[in-house]
Amino acid sequence: MQNNPLDVREQLARFVDDIRRRNIRETVAAALVAVLFGWRLVARDHLDLAALGPAIIVLGALEIAAVTWTMLHIPRSELAAFPPEGTADHWRGRLSVQARMLKLAWLWYALPIFVGLSLNLWARSSELSVFQAAMFVLVAALFAGVSWMNFHAGRQIERQRDEWFPTR
Repeated sequence: MQNNPLDVREQLARFVDDIRRRNIRETVAAALVAVLFGWRLVARDHLDLAALGPAIIVLGALEIAAVTWTMLHIPRSELAAFPPEGTADHWRGRLSVQARMLKLAWLWYALPIFVGLSLNLWARSSELSVFQAAMFVLVAALFAGVSWMNFHAGRQIERQRDEWFPTR
């Protein structure tokens, strides 16, 4: 089935706008996380193992912002510079990067936050309380949920890529 070039251009423009909104949301969230856990680091009177969790979380939040505005950023100006009807390979590549990075979000996005939060919970006391165990299960469930949602979002982008820009 051949797509109408105007339809693909409109769908791609909406996709690029969605990516921009996602990037802004993720950056605001990463900044809030970095400030919250960065404050916990600064407020400490000494650095020890308990500081490792917040430090990993801050570094993870900074990594999320960096990946968001480098690898995952698609400037709106690319729609004019690379019209979809003449540059299918360019857009297939752009959509493939988006899909791949979302499918790997468990590694670069969720894992640093999971590890940092887990260390943060573990470092609070030498004995594991019921509350800490419940919080760890919650954090693990959030890690799994975020990873699953991003993986499936990546697969959706692959389907859109293949529909909009079929291989010959």
